[in-house]
Amino acid sequence: MINSPEKEYALRDTLGEVGVAPGVSLVEGVRLWDAQGTVRVVVRKDDLGVVRERVKRVFSSRGGEGVCVDVVRG
Repeated sequence: MINSPEKEYALRDTLGEVGVAPGVSLVEGVRLWDAQGTVRVVVRKDDLGVVRERVKRVFSSRGGEGVCVDVVRG
């Protein structure tokens, strides 16, 4: 299935916001469809649980409540 241009831009904006969230050093492993899926974020120094909640808030604020956030130290 191909996303509409509007969905594609919204997804890019969301991932851009995740990428600059405090504590996130890298976003990888993105598998998203219809407000569901998984995304992995790499953290260098911050608390993993705190960063996970920050990232989940970004997705939730944009309708992505079904996104599973995997946070790893890198």
